[in-house]
Amino acid sequence: MILLAPLLSLLIAMLPISFADWGTREAVALLVLAPTGLPLSDVVAISLLVGVINLLCGLPGVWFWLRLERS
Repeated sequence: MILLAPLLSLLIAMLPISFADWGTREAVALLVLAPTGLPLSDVVAISLLVGVINLLCGLPGVWFWLRLERS
């Protein structure tokens, strides 16, 4: 069951229900993943890790965008 946690968290992250998905992702993850038996601290940690990974994956795009703005 724990293997489904990242998949469910990613599906939650794709829902357009907040600005940049911070806060809402964690609340929805608690509602959806808590019944799986995971401790609440693990659910929040998974959700935060998904958010940080999404942020880090977007950083190269920001770098290219800034380079295009200068030229």
